[in-house]
Amino acid sequence: MTVLSEQGLFPLRSFAPLAEHREGALRLLVPDAPDWDELASLILRDPALLCSIFVAAPLPPRQRLASTLRVELSQRLQVLGASVLRAWLLQIAWSAAPVDRDARLRYGEALMAAECALHLALETRYPYPDEAYLAGLWHPFGATVAQRCGLAGPLADALAFDHPLEEAGLSAHPLVPLLRTARRLAREGWERELPSLARMCGLAVETLLSLRTDVGFLVRQSSTPPALTDAMGDEPGDEWAGSGAPVVARPGSPCGSGLDAMLDTALSGLLRTAFMDLDPQRVAERLIMALRLLCGNDADAVFVVAADEHGILQALPLAAGRDIAKPYSELRLRLEDEASIIALAARTASPSSCFLRSGVPPRSVPDWHIVRWLGREGIRCVPLGLKDGAGVAVIAADERSPLAPAAARILAELATAAARALRDLDQRQSARAEAEERIEAHHREHVRRIVHEARNPLTVIKSYLGIVAQRHPGASGLAGEMDALHGELDRIADLLQRAAETPAAESEPARCRVPELLQELHGLYGESLFARRGIRFELRAAAALPAAAIPGSALRQVLLNLFRNAAEALHPGGRFSVAVPGQVLANGRQCLEIRLIDNGPGLPPERLADLFSPRPSGKGSGHDGIGLSIVREILEQWHGLILCRSQAGSGTSFQLLLPLDTNT
Repeated sequence: MTVLSEQGLFPLRSFAPLAEHREGALRLLVPDAPDWDELASLILRDPALLCSIFVAAPLPPRQRLASTLRVELSQRLQVLGASVLRAWLLQIAWSAAPVDRDARLRYGEALMAAECALHLALETRYPYPDEAYLAGLWHPFGATVAQRCGLAGPLADALAFDHPLEEAGLSAHPLVPLLRTARRLAREGWERELPSLARMCGLAVETLLSLRTDVGFLVRQSSTPPALTDAMGDEPGDEWAGSGAPVVARPGSPCGSGLDAMLDTALSGLLRTAFMDLDPQRVAERLIMALRLLCGNDADAVFVVAADEHGILQALPLAAGRDIAKPYSELRLRLEDEASIIALAARTASPSSCFLRSGVPPRSVPDWHIVRWLGREGIRCVPLGLKDGAGVAVIAADERSPLAPAAARILAELATAAARALRDLDQRQSARAEAEERIEAHHREHVRRIVHEARNPLTVIKSYLGIVAQRHPGASGLAGEMDALHGELDRIADLLQRAAETPAAESEPARCRVPELLQELHGLYGESLFARRGIRFELRAAAALPAAAIPGSALRQVLLNLFRNAAEALHPGGRFSVAVPGQVLANGRQCLEIRLIDNGPGLPPERLADLFSPRPSGKGSGHDGIGLSIVREILEQWHGLILCRSQAGSGTSFQLLLPLDTNT
């Protein structure tokens, strides 16, 4: 079997995936929620499966592996998703050849070398044990596999190092003698080599003997299939005993030209759902990895276009389209373009191709641009099966590397499914936006009607207050109180008006004098909220305090919510005190502190644990349970903090920390 042979990556002819591993992986992918960690553990024991995943999604350049291999693999499996992985495993099984005795022995030796390398790394304190494991597992492949998987540097060097002299390895990177030791420990007759191996790795002979014995036991007790563990006998000359039914061989590479109709149908059904319910970023990531895994194509050189309602072939943000979408959009390539083979393939739903010839002018200038942007000799176009318009996958290619029909079908299925997912997501988002706009318009109209009706009683109240002031012209202090009430009614009218209008930029200055605001609130609500209920309201504020960086209306709303909560919690004879002691330093910022303390019954522990979240109120009608959540939202908007302490039977205290206004 040759994996990814169309791009000439590297041969794995001696290491086809074991049937037991393929079938085990398929079983793990059956549930709706696969166990990704268990699947990763299984694939980590199969050199070919593991190699294919990391070729499809290489590690970042220069990344070293300390103990992140399982995490990196699990993340890639989740990005690929169950549908793509099932299609891949079915594709491999369909073209699998029987795994003979020699191949199983090589598997056993590779796995034993990997486990020995891992434990040698731990014993010698080599800082990258997962790197050592991969070196042991992939040593039959050579350095190419490490480079293709993004693991250049010491790992690639260890796999490439082939100096005949043992002494030469002692001056090499530490991974080189470590891998050499692990490989020889994995072979038959390893006991006879223990003295030389001990010198090579710097461990005592007894330590190596114990390590090899433990590793052999662990490997045999692991989840490795019996046919494989039997090939790992500790004693030289152990006989291999194969088990299981023979695998039916279907010649051909994974992307060969002879996909049977049954496999074709199965793959089509799996890939059709591969991108459902993903956001655009995940769709793009999955498409790139799936193309590399299933087709062997360089996914970075695949470009997907689809016709919009105006007949323009728009680039979708998939694969290479993410990089060249902007300059491509400036071409404004139309579906009816007579010269472009891209337009021709989309319009006729027939494959097409073109290649640049030295000294020969291109038939289509837009196609010439795209070939150059994709960086190859030409392009091949595969039509997509979109339900709502024409589309095509454009693959950068060299003329000497034709695209196999089976690979073209799989590529078209993947690109079609990804394009449909993006279009469906766009349609759902558009429908949701339209619905939200309708709801918002209905809400605004509803609020406007309420505001219109509310203005009438407010006008009546203001008129009555004017009459009261006229009837009692000599009442001491009445004029000031009436002015304050008129101001509050005007504020209510302003709030209602703002609720009916589209939110605009805040015009109120983001600063206020806290002591003056508290004095005003004490005069307005000290009697109605507290004194009439027999509650003593005390106010203490330091003199000459700097202004707080919060609008007065916002702080007023915060304080009124807390005042009302305190008034409703306290019984006659209770006490509510508000103090502004001065400045404190909070989170590296100078803040003004406000303390609100009552001697009420306190808050129950379950309420205190989730104090600032909206929840149904237990106070009865007229209370919706969102007051404290609004308080926190307002304070967070202006970078303020609120802290609460409460004890059953002893009362509750709130501490507000408001950043100082630094513009004064």
